[in-house]
Amino acid sequence: MANWQILGVGAVGSLWACYLHKAGHSVELLFRNRAALERYRNRGGLTLVREGVEEQHSLDAGVVDGPGGCAELLLITTKAHQTLEALHQCCARPASRSRL
Repeated sequence: MANWQILGVGAVGSLWACYLHKAGHSVELLFRNRAALERYRNRGGLTLVREGVEEQHSLDAGVVDGPGGCAELLLITTKAHQTLEALHQCCARPASRSRL
């Protein structure tokens, strides 16, 4: 399956991440800073509540300026005015196979 990174781990990004993960895709969450990453780790991942049923999703996660490059598929779910800055931070070193 595809290798996804999701930048913008708010309500929309979290929902996409959970659904992609449930569909069997490899998903990595990208946080803007280490403090946000630590809050995610301390919570034990993402919790998806659907029709009253809670599902816990512990996904790979890192910071946007951390080691590595862009995944094969990058989904940016930031607010519109933050998109270009997020893209520049994340893909200063895109992989040759990356699609945005």
